[in-house]
Amino acid sequence: AELQALAETLMVGKTGAVVAMDPKDGSILAMVSAPHYDVRRLSGRIDRNYWAQINSDSTRPLFNRAIASTPAPGSTFKPVMGLVGMELGLITPNTNVYNPGYYERGRRYNDTAPIDDYNLEKALTHSSNTYFYELMDKIAGANKLNEWQNLITDFGLGVSNRVDLPSEETGIIPDSSYLDRRFGKRKWSLGDIINLGIGQGVVSASPMQIAVMTSAIANGGYKVQPHLLESIHYSDGSEFIKNYPKTKISWLNREKLAPIHRGMRGVVTTGGSRFHTNFPEVVIAGKTGTAQNSRGLDHGWFTSFAPMDNPEIVVTVLVENAGFGSQSAAPIAALLIEKYVTGEVKRRHIFNYVLNFEPSESEEVQIDEEVANE
Repeated sequence: AELQALAETLMVGKTGAVVAMDPKDGSILAMVSAPHYDVRRLSGRIDRNYWAQINSDSTRPLFNRAIASTPAPGSTFKPVMGLVGMELGLITPNTNVYNPGYYERGRRYNDTAPIDDYNLEKALTHSSNTYFYELMDKIAGANKLNEWQNLITDFGLGVSNRVDLPSEETGIIPDSSYLDRRFGKRKWSLGDIINLGIGQGVVSASPMQIAVMTSAIANGGYKVQPHLLESIHYSDGSEFIKNYPKTKISWLNREKLAPIHRGMRGVVTTGGSRFHTNFPEVVIAGKTGTAQNSRGLDHGWFTSFAPMDNPEIVVTVLVENAGFGSQSAAPIAALLIEKYVTGEVKRRHIFNYVLNFEPSESEEVQIDEEVANE
């Protein structure tokens, strides 16, 4: 209840969603869709004026963004891209790709990561687009798009995860048939495919799906079923305990997961989110994402798990129209992990930063580094 209350407080004034989940069994620890509505005014005799008000509200408070909003996942998609690339035999953890600041294939696809050589771990830590553009180019060149799609869905993306709530959306992980329907038979281009490698283009996912994906990465390769219901207790003293399946992803092993874990840990220790997410009490691994948005500022993503070596919690945050995920979504996730693992929020400067957050188009860190390191 305290975790839920904190999540609601941190999302005040924002549009988006939070999903906190136990990666071992898929139980939902906290879930927020923002903006929300006052449930007290909809219990018992419904306040008709209030009901009309929230139904006509342009911010759509009745829309459950945690399970039904499906924007592009941005760079939160890159960890699963790395896993699939290894399974398809197109990369190894040591495959090096030089990033000159862009990937060129017919035209230039920009990369904001520093100019350098990147292996898989480093490409995740610094979110090199070039590395994953090239990987997706290899997948297309090897005619493995349908195999790619099939492997991605093993993580709960592009399919229903059967959460015990109505209106769950599946998102999109396209195969060749989908692209034929969308663009016309064989009228889709290499550019339509390359963008998938960085979680852009026609790929889409809900915060719940990204949390399920992250749970599989955290727990050693098991796809869990997200759920709110644990058991039902009846007035006669009997009880019904609901059992939820946990499915091993057969091709996923700890050898493949190791560089992904290291890369996601690097995001927190040396990557763009470090000022908000890295603190000594808890070892967090995570991945930022910034999803392009044609109607305003980009959407900010952050997905994470902690403690890294024995995960107890996965937290996925989406903040719409808020700019870079390292600034908007990552601090929220880190505070929730801090609360859950340690029992309290000690970093009040981060808490205040989130409460007073103002979206920005600048990637400059919005918090004083010296204060953050105190």
